[in-house]
This record gives sequence, structure tokens and C-alpha cells, in this order.
Amino acid sequence: MSGFETIQENISHLERRLAGNQEQALAFQQPALEVEQAAQALTALEQGSGELPVIEQDRVIHLMVQRVDYDGGQGKLALTLDPAGLVAVLEEQAKRDQETAK
Repeated sequence: MSGFETIQENISHLERRLAGNQEQALAFQQPALEVEQAAQALTALEQGSGELPVIEQDRVIHLMVQRVDYDGGQGKLALTLDPAGLVAVLEEQAKRDQETAK
């Protein structure tokens, strides 16, 4: 590998790390979501999931879940919820409820 290729590879690596750091910085800037709000969003999803088409259920889940970790050795699944996504789901649910009430 030439010196130029090594430099290009290092730049690519640094750009990937920078992108990851920027994502983390944005996550820290998100407003904290109260546990009660998260529970409301999950309850709304549970109650309305049977009414939504599968593709819409998929979209809502992708909004709400930021990360999924699975430990096969212990058989444990951990979900990291996205606060902004949960807020979006709550807002959508409130809008649907208002439209239904009309």
C-alpha cells in the first residue's frame, strides 16, 4: 500500500468516526423524555397496532427504536428507544385522536 493510499484510508476512518461522534452529539442534544411519556407512546403503539397496516407498524417501530442489542449467550434483548421518535409517535397519535373525535 502506498503512502497516499494509507493517508486516504486514515481519512476515511476519521470521517466515519466523526460521523459517529456527530450522531452521538445530536443524541445528547435531544430533550430528555420522561418515563411516563415513553410509556404513553408504547401503550399507544400497543393499542393501535392492530388497526395500522403492517408497513405503518414497521415505520412507527423504526421511529421509536434507536438501537437493538441481543446477547445470545444470555438470551437477552435490549432496546434503546429514540426520544425524538417517541415524541413523534405521541404527536401522531394525538393528531389521529383529534381527527377521530371530529
